[in-house]
Amino acid sequence: MTTTQPDPARSVPIKQDTQLPDPQLPDPKLVLEDPSLTREEKIEKLRRWSYDARELDVANEEGMGGKPRPSNLDEVQKALRELGATDEAASHKQ
Repeated sequence: MTTTQPDPARSVPIKQDTQLPDPQLPDPKLVLEDPSLTREEKIEKLRRWSYDARELDVANEEGMGGKPRPSNLDEVQKALRELGATDEAASHKQ
């Protein structure tokens, strides 16, 4: 049996740290307030969440997965701006 090593960038003590932001949307403010993360780690985590939220938005637009689910893309992008970072995924939307 193969075991996977935990991703140190995902070590935020946030229950909702999931790939897809539903059903419990991760709270970007918790990332901003986490003193255990460097600025770069916060940006990396928020960009990953932005990508996930964007994927959810695309799935909603295409009618995939049944009932549309909300994303928290706006909140994630706001948190990135508070860190003085850009949402790199925004320029790569398909």
